[in-house]
Amino acid sequence: MDSQDDDVQNVNEKKAGKRKVQQKKRKLTGKCWQHFEEFYDEEGLRKGRCNYCQKVLCAESSSNGTSSLNKHVNKCVDNPANKKVDQPELSLKKSDDGQGTLKTWRFDPAKVRKALIRMIISDELPFSFVERDGFREFVDTVCPSVNLPSRFTVARDILDFYLEEKKMLKEFFVKANQRVSFTTDTWTSNQRINYMSLTAHYIDDNWNYQKRIINFRPILSHKGEEIARAIEDCLHEWGITRVMTFTMDNASSNDVAVRELRTSLPNLLRNGIYLHVRCLAHITNLIVQDGLKEQSKSVDSIRNAVKYIRSSPSRLHDFKAYVAELKLKTKACLSLDVCTRWNSTYDMLQSAIVLERGFELYARRHSNFRSDLDVVPGHNHWETAKKLASLLQLFKKKTEIVSCSTYVVTHIYYSEVNDIRHNLRLMHASNISEESYAKMIAAMQAKFDKYFEDVGKTNMLFEFASILDPRYKLQVCEFAGLDLDDVKFEMNVLYREYEGLYGTRSTNQVKTGNNDEQPRPSQNSWMSEFEKFRRGGAQTLSQVTELEKYLADGVEATEEYNFNILQWWRDNSGRYPILSRMAKDILAIPVSTVASESAFSTGGRVVDTYRSSLSPNIVEALICTQDWIRQGKKHISENEDLEKFDEFAKDVFDKIATLGIAEN
Repeated sequence: MDSQDDDVQNVNEKKAGKRKVQQKKRKLTGKCWQHFEEFYDEEGLRKGRCNYCQKVLCAESSSNGTSSLNKHVNKCVDNPANKKVDQPELSLKKSDDGQGTLKTWRFDPAKVRKALIRMIISDELPFSFVERDGFREFVDTVCPSVNLPSRFTVARDILDFYLEEKKMLKEFFVKANQRVSFTTDTWTSNQRINYMSLTAHYIDDNWNYQKRIINFRPILSHKGEEIARAIEDCLHEWGITRVMTFTMDNASSNDVAVRELRTSLPNLLRNGIYLHVRCLAHITNLIVQDGLKEQSKSVDSIRNAVKYIRSSPSRLHDFKAYVAELKLKTKACLSLDVCTRWNSTYDMLQSAIVLERGFELYARRHSNFRSDLDVVPGHNHWETAKKLASLLQLFKKKTEIVSCSTYVVTHIYYSEVNDIRHNLRLMHASNISEESYAKMIAAMQAKFDKYFEDVGKTNMLFEFASILDPRYKLQVCEFAGLDLDDVKFEMNVLYREYEGLYGTRSTNQVKTGNNDEQPRPSQNSWMSEFEKFRRGGAQTLSQVTELEKYLADGVEATEEYNFNILQWWRDNSGRYPILSRMAKDILAIPVSTVASESAFSTGGRVVDTYRSSLSPNIVEALICTQDWIRQGKKHISENEDLEKFDEFAKDVFDKIATLGIAEN
């Protein structure tokens, strides 16, 4: 038996030896073998010994091959390449002006991994980007020590990053004392999934205006009850218990949602009578659309003329030649509008008006122009178009101002609305003789009155916000013809509620160490009556509230266009500690839903045709964290020029005009 065992052992050794010889003949192509020494153990298993720490790892294909060796190379503490982590290096970073600054840096794999995730989120890159040959070659050239993850690891890292950022933001909302206002809207993706976006607006402790998208999740239906339930669940998840307002569009389902929220949300001011804010951008859109219906003939004639010339390259070439011949000093070009988007109609009219003489010359030299068109734009059409463009320009400017989400606009809301009312009245008075134009103004006026003359559809918080502008205070309301007693009474009621929440009670009596030893006047003496009078007078003086003191003080003597109202309240919060809390909550109220609709622009790029298989959880993580990253880079400041609107306000009209809002 022993001899047989020896024979079997000899046979196995010979086979193992042959296997070793065969394996040794293979060419080592993996990069890891530059750091490992290949050998075979007694059982013929292929292994590698680290050249730095002498650690032995298995390299058999049945055991994940050389993946364990590659991982060890990047983690080996004795590897000279990895020791750069503890050795700062100098780098020259050039700024935009060409100047360079020397800085020390350390290679940190964790920071590199996090920066990669932030890049994929903020630049809306596909997860497979990390596996593309060009990117991997670039990283290997720049820093060979970087170990790029797979697309599946990227997806997991994004979720982890989202949860990490969400935890920090949630802690802020739980600990914050100020109230939070919200904008919300719904959107249907190309996956046929209905998403609801919820954006939080607030002013932080440093008096910087902030907005954060906190929810982008599927919703079962567009019914008001379902919207209210989704909002409640979101607020409960985030631990938000101090709600100021909800800014929504004019859909009837949103009225139902607000009624549900008034009964379910805790800690609402004045039992939630100020909870609902109607989007001014949507109301403006409805006003303009009603007016355009009355001027369809003039608009259609110009639209058909533009369409006729743009339909043929030769016609467009001739038209440009006539414009050059007339020496019109303009760079305007013919643009065709989309009938459902009034802002594009304004752009079409604006460019066509500048090129009016070009149309006249084209009509004289091309007989087919008149015969092919039912109506050729004439003098009356152009005059109407000029007036209409002037009116649309007013509405476009107002919509851009109130739709921007990079600074507070609550305090100018009331004055902007009154400016629209004032211009409508002036245009109606100046064009009363023109029947068609008068009808258009009357239609706009009727729609305007529906939303701003109906007490049930107005929110007095915007009047309060105008009063909290130290440049005007009660003057705006007085000039608008409001009942000042009624406005001051309502604002005082709200202030008293803030005083009850944040005020501190103090006694007028000063206690001393020997107070009990001092003789007290008898109950019916003249001195006792005097003490009552004195205490009553002191109490009367102490009852002068911060609101009354603020209104009694003079207005701020400044007419700066970029007046920083948040800076003013930050500087004067010591004088008005309670009123400043009230101002912080009111000034943060958004007047349009563009902040939430902007999430749908991002959603349309994230959930595109090539990424339609993304799960709703990943979609929410991508959209929310992208918003947090971008908002975290720079505080939103009141100092920004009002003409420099954020990227989403530029196409606010396209988002609003195509929603098909159902009016009440």
